[in-house]
Amino acid sequence: MTLSHKFLKFSVIEKFLIGWSMVLLFLVFFQWYELALGVFAFFPFLYLIFRSILDGTFEIRFLSIGYLGGQSLCWLIGFLGCLYILPLLGYPLVYLFNNVNGLPVKYTLVTMILVNLTMWGGLFGSQLALIFQKKQSDTIRVSTMPIILVRNGIVLTAIIFLVYLVSSYIGGSLSARTLIGSRLPVGSLLYWVTGLGGVSFLFFFFAGAYLCIPFFSLRNVMLLLILFLCMSLSGLTGGRGTSIQMLLFFLGGSFYSNISPKKVTHLTLVLVPFVLAFLVVIGAARSENFTTDPFEQRLEKVWHTMTVTVPEQWKNRTYYFLRRIANDLAGQLVIDSVVERQEYIGFRNFERLATIFVPKFVIGDKASADDGPERLRDDYGLLVTDFHSIPITFMADAFERGGYFATFSCSFLLSFWLTLLGRFIWSLNWPLFRAVLMTSFAYHCLNIQTYSVIGTIREVTYTFVKDAILMGGIVFFISFISLHGTKTGKP
Repeated sequence: MTLSHKFLKFSVIEKFLIGWSMVLLFLVFFQWYELALGVFAFFPFLYLIFRSILDGTFEIRFLSIGYLGGQSLCWLIGFLGCLYILPLLGYPLVYLFNNVNGLPVKYTLVTMILVNLTMWGGLFGSQLALIFQKKQSDTIRVSTMPIILVRNGIVLTAIIFLVYLVSSYIGGSLSARTLIGSRLPVGSLLYWVTGLGGVSFLFFFFAGAYLCIPFFSLRNVMLLLILFLCMSLSGLTGGRGTSIQMLLFFLGGSFYSNISPKKVTHLTLVLVPFVLAFLVVIGAARSENFTTDPFEQRLEKVWHTMTVTVPEQWKNRTYYFLRRIANDLAGQLVIDSVVERQEYIGFRNFERLATIFVPKFVIGDKASADDGPERLRDDYGLLVTDFHSIPITFMADAFERGGYFATFSCSFLLSFWLTLLGRFIWSLNWPLFRAVLMTSFAYHCLNIQTYSVIGTIREVTYTFVKDAILMGGIVFFISFISLHGTKTGKP
């Protein structure tokens, strides 16, 4: 029997492991150690996805998968892209901060070791949370929602979304990025509107759930056009986070529509290049006075950027795009500093957790739970203001607090908590509420990689509770009017 015939007898997993090992050996042979460690760190993320599909726990682990997905985006795509792609484009890997401008990035190998600790810690934490979980074939309970429920949801949430848009415009959201900044006046209209969180984007969840067969129907085309239009208009304010949130809610709802999960997956893969192009164009168009320009002038800048600037300056735009995904390498600056000084800050600022559940309008202004930007300003001399904030990243902050052990432990405990929370949500006998919570929480989990440890604790506790209460009220009302109209059982 030939070697090729023996290879064909291996299972899919065995073939995957053999191929994975060969790739690692190849990278190590050419001394691409950081890339080899990156490939090794990507394994826990893929394993968690495949394992959850095989044992029927995908919905339970969905939040942990979202968390590791965000870490992969930042460190395995953004950081490694900066490390290996930027030199090929003629750009040195240096810091661009005011006090370290031009200094080279140093301890990249340490960073990739920390990435492995983060990814493997997340995998082990999720595994431990389900150690007593019995295999159940019906764990993934995604099903089509009753049409009356979806229609009522679209009508009600469309009204909420329109009120949100009008209130945001009146509150000054169009130029808030340069005139107000991140510190919104407590009690102002924009303060309350922003505090609604993802409630205003529930419209896109129901829009996704309203997709129908055939896929290229007039209804689906109109729904996608509405999504693209709203994402584009949101990008014209100078921000891109809300646009991505709209897309994620839409895709989350589409899993509960009449179209098959396979087609939803295809839709997601088609939208990925669009989203990447959208981020590049908006980032390139966002010049110094973009958010104070008249609305019509912003449209002209975006069109010129899309048709002229990006094609002509694709190397430059790739450079800034990769650095942006890597959070401007602020986390790497922290890692380099910790390695050199060998000092840790432990539980500094943890006293802020005492007021984490108390809103600002109750006790007045309080220090932000996400202490990363201010520490970058105070400890590292970075230019951080209400109009320009830089994320410290979860992994770098954990490393600064307690070294390698803290990096692994923080990721382990976080993933353990997210999987336990997913298990609780899965047990809810309310399909619509469960689906909405999973979609909303998954968006926050993707963003965890930007927060400090304290900021992450706030996101997975206070923010989760706030969203659950607000969205629960909306979902309950939609379910109530739907039940009242049909006189049937619970949708």
